[in-house]
Amino acid sequence: MNKLVLQNSPKRLMVVDEATQALIPITQEAFLKEWAVPQAMAKYRPCTTALACLESKAPTIADIRNSFGHDYIQAYVEMWIVNLRMFFNVGKAMTDEQTYMTAELIVDSFYNLNIADINLVFKNAKLGKYGKIYDRLDGNIILEWFQRYFDERCEAAAERSIREAHSYRVNSGESRER
Repeated sequence: MNKLVLQNSPKRLMVVDEATQALIPITQEAFLKEWAVPQAMAKYRPCTTALACLESKAPTIADIRNSFGHDYIQAYVEMWIVNLRMFFNVGKAMTDEQTYMTAELIVDSFYNLNIADINLVFKNAKLGKYGKIYDRLDGNIILEWFQRYFDERCEAAAERSIREAHSYRVNSGESRER
């Protein structure tokens, strides 16, 4: 059996064949076995911060689109939104068409987010971290969550980069004064 290990390969998700150690492309079926919504939720449960998601090495929306095409990632993100719709009991629920359009906007606008990020956005929403849902769930609300999260993630990544640069300077003996 092949071990699913994400490898950075140009525009393809790859697995390592345990017998030969060769890299082979992940099939759509193998991808869903590993990263279907319930499996991804369990796998990325420990990722409770944007920085943890960034460091998770989970496949990004762009990775999945490049490997399997736009329609595949579109449907995959729709599965996450359907899971969210099932969680919230609201009078004004999203239609299938709204789900489709929202997934399309997420794929087009937040393609650098990964599966761990998607999981955390929806987990935070379910926990009420982005505010209460007042009998309404729609694309605009979900896109606002993604934008808030994306801004938080960018800030966390920038802070990490600054810390790493400072640590490098301190450890290499470089002084700020020249």
